[in-house]
Amino acid sequence: MMMSTNLPLYRLLVKGGASETEAEAAATFDTSALATKADLTTAIADLKAELTWRFIVIMGAQTAIFSAIVAALKFVK
Repeated sequence: MMMSTNLPLYRLLVKGGASETEAEAAATFDTSALATKADLTTAIADLKAELTWRFIVIMGAQTAIFSAIVAALKFVK
């Protein structure tokens, strides 16, 4: 587990009155928990696939509704 400290945040916390121990604890994070470019690319691809599927379902529903309206209008004369 690799840890890293956000130095600007650490300095601001110390300047704001936090003790050095508190500031270091708040500004330190596990770098292995950060998302990689590959993680983000995979997440975006999954999101695009999900949105595409939802748009297809919505367009199908709209087509069904409009078809029902056209069918119903044939009976109104």
